[in-house]
Amino acid sequence: MTDISYTSTSSTRSGLWERIVAIPRALAVFFDTIHAGMEAARRYEELNSLTDVELEQRGLTRDQIVRQIHDECF
Repeated sequence: MTDISYTSTSSTRSGLWERIVAIPRALAVFFDTIHAGMEAARRYEELNSLTDVELEQRGLTRDQIVRQIHDECF
C-alpha cells in the first residue's frame, strides 16, 4: 500500500508570506548597517586628521580613535 502524505497549503503559504514580509526588514537592517559603516569611516577620517594636541583636547590619543568610533557608531 502506498502512503501519500498531505501537506497543508495554508502552512506553506504562511511560511512563504513570512519570508516575503521579512524582506523589507532585512533590507532595512542591511542599509542601516551600511549607513553605520559609512558614518564610522567619515568619523575616523575626521578624528585621524586631527593633530595629537587636538586629540588630547578631546581626551583621546591616536590609539583610542578606533575604540571611540566603535563605541559611537555601533
